[in-house]
Amino acid sequence: MTETDFTPVTKEESIAFNNFIGDLEDNAELCVGPGGKAVAYIGWYWRSVDFTKPFNLGVCFCQPSMFEGPGNFVGFMENNKWDYVEYTVTQEQYQEIITALRKLREDPTISEVLGVNLLLEKSRPKDWRKTHEQRQEELRELEEEIERSKTQGC
Repeated sequence: MTETDFTPVTKEESIAFNNFIGDLEDNAELCVGPGGKAVAYIGWYWRSVDFTKPFNLGVCFCQPSMFEGPGNFVGFMENNKWDYVEYTVTQEQYQEIITALRKLREDPTISEVLGVNLLLEKSRPKDWRKTHEQRQEELRELEEEIERSKTQGC
Protein backbone atom coordinates (compact mmCIF):
# COMPACT_ATOMS: atom_id res chain seq x y z
CA MET A 1 0.00 0.00 0.00
CA THR A 2 1.34 3.40 -0.92
CA GLU A 3 0.61 6.58 0.96
CA THR A 4 -1.48 7.79 -1.98
CA ASP A 5 -3.75 4.73 -1.57
CA PHE A 6 -4.22 5.37 2.15
CA THR A 7 -7.06 7.53 3.44
CA PRO A 8 -5.91 9.39 6.57
CA VAL A 9 -7.80 8.77 9.79
CA THR A 10 -9.89 11.75 10.88
CA LYS A 11 -10.49 12.66 14.51
CA GLU A 12 -14.08 11.44 14.06
CA GLU A 13 -12.93 8.07 12.74
CA SER A 14 -10.43 7.79 15.59
CA ILE A 15 -13.26 8.30 18.09
CA ALA A 16 -15.37 5.74 16.21
CA PHE A 17 -12.50 3.20 16.34
CA ASN A 18 -12.17 3.71 20.10
CA ASN A 19 -15.91 3.31 20.68
CA PHE A 20 -16.03 0.24 18.45
CA ILE A 21 -13.06 -1.50 20.08
CA GLY A 22 -14.35 -0.72 23.57
CA ASP A 23 -17.76 -2.14 22.62
CA LEU A 24 -16.19 -5.31 21.19
CA GLU A 25 -15.36 -6.39 24.72
CA ASP A 26 -19.09 -6.96 25.26
CA ASN A 27 -19.11 -9.52 22.43
CA ALA A 28 -17.81 -12.74 24.01
CA GLU A 29 -17.85 -14.49 20.63
CA LEU A 30 -15.16 -12.13 19.29
CA CYS A 31 -12.98 -12.03 22.43
CA VAL A 32 -10.50 -14.57 21.11
CA GLY A 33 -7.37 -12.45 21.40
CA PRO A 34 -4.73 -12.34 24.12
CA GLY A 35 -6.14 -11.99 27.62
CA GLY A 36 -9.62 -12.89 26.36
CA LYS A 37 -9.96 -9.59 24.51
CA ALA A 38 -10.99 -9.01 20.92
CA VAL A 39 -8.37 -6.45 19.87
CA ALA A 40 -5.25 -7.01 21.97
CA TYR A 41 -4.55 -4.32 24.55
CA ILE A 42 -2.61 -4.22 27.76
CA GLY A 43 -4.53 -3.04 30.80
CA TRP A 44 -7.74 -3.58 32.70
CA TYR A 45 -9.88 -1.77 30.16
CA TRP A 46 -9.62 -0.12 26.73
CA ARG A 47 -8.06 3.33 26.86
CA SER A 48 -8.54 5.71 23.95
CA VAL A 49 -5.85 5.69 21.28
CA ASP A 50 -5.16 8.54 18.87
CA PHE A 51 -5.53 6.67 15.59
CA THR A 52 -4.85 9.80 13.50
CA LYS A 53 -1.10 9.09 13.61
CA PRO A 54 1.24 6.15 14.23
CA PHE A 55 0.53 4.89 17.75
CA ASN A 56 2.42 3.07 20.46
CA LEU A 57 2.14 -0.63 21.11
CA GLY A 58 3.60 -2.64 23.95
CA VAL A 59 4.92 -6.13 24.50
CA CYS A 60 3.19 -7.67 27.50
CA PHE A 61 5.46 -10.17 29.15
CA CYS A 62 2.95 -12.08 31.23
CA GLN A 63 0.39 -14.07 29.25
CA PRO A 64 0.58 -16.69 26.52
CA SER A 65 0.41 -15.27 23.03
CA MET A 66 -1.58 -16.83 20.27
CA PHE A 67 1.23 -16.15 17.80
CA GLU A 68 4.50 -16.40 19.71
CA GLY A 69 5.49 -18.66 22.58
CA PRO A 70 4.21 -18.47 26.13
CA GLY A 71 4.59 -15.33 28.14
CA ASN A 72 4.15 -12.41 25.79
CA PHE A 73 1.88 -10.65 23.33
CA VAL A 74 1.71 -7.31 21.53
CA GLY A 75 -1.17 -4.96 22.18
CA PHE A 76 -2.25 -1.36 22.43
CA MET A 77 -0.93 0.15 25.65
CA GLU A 78 -1.89 3.71 26.52
CA ASN A 79 -0.80 3.37 30.14
CA ASN A 80 2.55 1.65 30.58
CA LYS A 81 2.57 1.35 34.35
CA TRP A 82 4.24 -2.07 34.08
CA ASP A 83 7.34 -0.76 32.29
CA TYR A 84 6.82 -3.14 29.37
CA VAL A 85 8.71 -2.69 26.12
CA GLU A 86 6.93 0.07 24.19
CA TYR A 87 7.42 1.24 20.62
CA THR A 88 5.78 3.36 17.93
CA VAL A 89 4.67 1.53 14.79
CA THR A 90 6.21 2.52 11.47
CA GLN A 91 4.13 4.39 8.90
CA GLU A 92 3.76 1.19 6.86
CA GLN A 93 2.65 -0.83 9.91
CA TYR A 94 0.28 1.97 10.88
CA GLN A 95 -1.40 1.91 7.48
CA GLU A 96 -1.71 -1.90 7.53
CA ILE A 97 -3.22 -1.94 11.02
CA ILE A 98 -5.64 0.91 10.23
CA THR A 99 -6.74 -0.90 7.06
CA ALA A 100 -7.35 -4.07 9.11
CA LEU A 101 -9.30 -2.09 11.75
CA ARG A 102 -11.47 -0.60 9.00
CA LYS A 103 -12.19 -4.11 7.70
CA LEU A 104 -13.02 -5.25 11.22
CA ARG A 105 -15.48 -2.39 11.67
CA GLU A 106 -17.16 -3.31 8.37
CA ASP A 107 -17.22 -7.04 9.12
CA PRO A 108 -16.77 -7.86 12.83
CA THR A 109 -15.83 -11.53 12.56
CA ILE A 110 -13.33 -13.75 14.33
CA SER A 111 -11.27 -13.84 11.15
CA GLU A 112 -10.98 -10.04 11.06
CA VAL A 113 -10.19 -9.90 14.82
CA LEU A 114 -7.38 -12.40 14.33
CA GLY A 115 -6.15 -10.41 11.32
CA VAL A 116 -5.76 -7.26 13.42
CA ASN A 117 -4.01 -9.12 16.22
CA LEU A 118 -1.67 -10.85 13.78
CA LEU A 119 -0.59 -7.46 12.40
CA LEU A 120 0.02 -6.22 15.96
CA GLU A 121 2.23 -9.26 16.59
CA LYS A 122 4.08 -8.81 13.28
CA SER A 123 4.94 -5.21 14.21
CA ARG A 124 7.03 -6.39 17.18
CA PRO A 125 10.57 -4.98 17.00
CA LYS A 126 13.23 -7.61 16.40
CA ASP A 127 15.20 -6.46 19.46
CA TRP A 128 12.23 -6.44 21.86
CA ARG A 129 13.62 -9.27 24.02
CA LYS A 130 16.96 -7.47 24.45
CA THR A 131 15.10 -4.29 25.42
CA HIS A 132 12.97 -6.27 27.90
CA GLU A 133 16.05 -7.89 29.45
CA GLN A 134 17.79 -4.49 29.75
CA ARG A 135 14.75 -3.06 31.55
CA GLN A 136 14.63 -6.03 33.89
CA GLU A 137 18.32 -5.57 34.72
CA GLU A 138 17.77 -1.84 35.36
CA LEU A 139 14.90 -2.69 37.71
CA ARG A 140 17.03 -5.23 39.61
CA GLU A 141 19.79 -2.65 40.01
CA LEU A 142 17.31 -0.05 41.24
CA GLU A 143 15.83 -2.49 43.76
CA GLU A 144 19.33 -3.34 45.02
CA GLU A 145 20.13 0.36 45.37
CA ILE A 146 16.94 0.92 47.36
CA GLU A 147 17.78 -1.98 49.65
CA ARG A 148 21.33 -0.64 50.18
CA SER A 149 19.99 2.81 51.05
CA LYS A 150 17.62 1.25 53.63
CA THR A 151 20.50 -0.52 55.36
CA GLN A 152 22.60 2.67 55.33
CA GLY A 153 19.92 4.58 57.19
CA CYS A 154 19.00 7.15 54.52
